[in-house]
Amino acid sequence: MDDESYTIVPAPPIYIRKDLLEEYSRLYRGIRDREDMITWRTLIVKIKHLLGSKDPEHKKLPSGTKRKANKLVGTLVKDTYLEVLTPEIFYALGYQVPKNRAETIDVMLFNGRHNSEPLLWTLADKYKKEGKSVAVVNPVGHYNDGQSRTLAMEKLISKVDKLIIIASTQIKYGGSLTVLANVIRTLRNSAFSKKISSVNVVIPMFGGSRGHRTSQSDEIGYEILEAIFNAKVLSLTTGDVIRKIKKDTKKVPKVSFFSVDIHSRDYPAEVFNKSGFPFISINPSFVFADEIYKLLDDKKLLHLPIRVVSCDRGAELRTEALAERLINHPDNSIKEVDIIYIEKKRITAGVTTEAKICKISRWFLDEKGKVDKKTVTNMNARKELYKEFVLIYSDDMIDTGGTAIKDLKLLAGKFPNARFKVFTATHPVLSKGSGVLDEIEVDKFLLGNTLNVKEVWEHPKAVKLDMAPAIFEELR
Repeated sequence: MDDESYTIVPAPPIYIRKDLLEEYSRLYRGIRDREDMITWRTLIVKIKHLLGSKDPEHKKLPSGTKRKANKLVGTLVKDTYLEVLTPEIFYALGYQVPKNRAETIDVMLFNGRHNSEPLLWTLADKYKKEGKSVAVVNPVGHYNDGQSRTLAMEKLISKVDKLIIIASTQIKYGGSLTVLANVIRTLRNSAFSKKISSVNVVIPMFGGSRGHRTSQSDEIGYEILEAIFNAKVLSLTTGDVIRKIKKDTKKVPKVSFFSVDIHSRDYPAEVFNKSGFPFISINPSFVFADEIYKLLDDKKLLHLPIRVVSCDRGAELRTEALAERLINHPDNSIKEVDIIYIEKKRITAGVTTEAKICKISRWFLDEKGKVDKKTVTNMNARKELYKEFVLIYSDDMIDTGGTAIKDLKLLAGKFPNARFKVFTATHPVLSKGSGVLDEIEVDKFLLGNTLNVKEVWEHPKAVKLDMAPAIFEELR
């Protein structure tokens, strides 16, 4: 599971022809490569080739190779997330596997896109740290022309308590609704799915979830909402899979869908729920609260008042969850938080025509230790206006940054003494690149890793926050 650049390849445990030594080395490193994860098909085909098969895609291994296979497979998968799948590997190689070799795997993760999903490995590591038995598999490959090729194991020897299929569907960053749907379809194989207790489809960033602009006039045109369409595609696919499994076996896994900090709480939830599949938007507020505490503690700013900004109506629940988590944090240093509610009108995504502060609410712990709130009416007083404070701008995603720039300018005019400014966003969409971060006047960006935008993590003001703990807490 080490980075490929630091992986030392051990000597082959069996005799391998000189012309195949490089293939052995690439396979060993590929199994441990988290950036370009080896596919299940490649794993099996390459092992068969190293064991002497001249046509590993179509023909069985020569007789008398099982002893060599034991040594080779043991070396290749040692200390990786494929090690617990050794019985399944041997079955795929064409060997009979005794039932007593099977184990119960607590969690098996499936990559649901062409490249490795950023959260795949950190989530696997989180489960392993908790003492769980974990397997990680990549069923997604491609043909030479780039067309997807999805292939999972034919049969599960072990029982699996929880299968997690994980992939964001944002096209720009390597996601694909079609690929994810095809990975879900691997469950149609009842020899595989009947050994699985539950299936959790985790879509960290649900493509098309921004939803419809309610201010848009219907006369402009008839809009197809991607959040609805994408959810219907996945619901129909999953429903077809369930019906197929029921024809073959009585053991049908329970399937649920998850996303992280979904933009619209109506869609896709309504579509999934109507289809009989629970949908849950995972709340990552404690991940952001932990990092904010750490950041302010390092800067020695925990003594200052904190004002959290709800940038529009859609951000209210998210911002309130963050405020509540800050107040209820185990460190218990922040006693109260002011929430500034901004109301705005938009003509298109990222373009705001009007923004104003519509309300300020103070959240605090009452005498019984419960969170209470009251409306603040004296924020125009000179003492309040010029008091130093920490400003936290809260949003689910950051794209062009246009509305944030305007909001921060509005806030600077109303409250000029922000000592430290933090921008929190779960999804770093940034369709115009990371250069927009230079235009937004804040001191730090706390951004989730639901999308793998490599250039962002190189920005001096950006901090990558791992959403795996939030997913883990919801799925445990």
